[in-house]
Amino acid sequence: MDIALIYNPALRCCDIGLNAAGTDFAVDNTPASAMLMSLLAQRRAQPGDVLPVDVPDWSDPVSLTARRGYPGDALDPTGQLTGSRLWLYDRALADEETRQGVESAVAQAVQWLETIRGLALTVKVRWAAPQIIGCRVQAGKTTVELTQSVGG
Repeated sequence: MDIALIYNPALRCCDIGLNAAGTDFAVDNTPASAMLMSLLAQRRAQPGDVLPVDVPDWSDPVSLTARRGYPGDALDPTGQLTGSRLWLYDRALADEETRQGVESAVAQAVQWLETIRGLALTVKVRWAAPQIIGCRVQAGKTTVELTQSVGG
């Protein structure tokens, strides 16, 4: 069980859901909230990743924030990273290499659902329109679909 995340398509963001009385957090018994968190939180860029903007070297404190990352990762004693590296493709070319990179980033983000929760995963990434990539992730019987613009 997770705290329920409610996606607002108009604002393109999630918020924590409340119960019907509005007095406590809503609980999500499906993997949907975990999937949203995994896909929409920004995982820290790896040292070899090409960032969407030029970043100075590591000695500059600005480079630490440019590589982004979910703040809660600092509290994880195992070093597990949360989120996805989808944000790295904001300015990528709309080509097959980008589609494969996005597919890899999505699979990496949700892999823990298979290894820790034992859910069968299916990840499909396709071009939904020019410069719009569609991601479909199925974990068990729950499906989450997202689109993201690339090449901005």
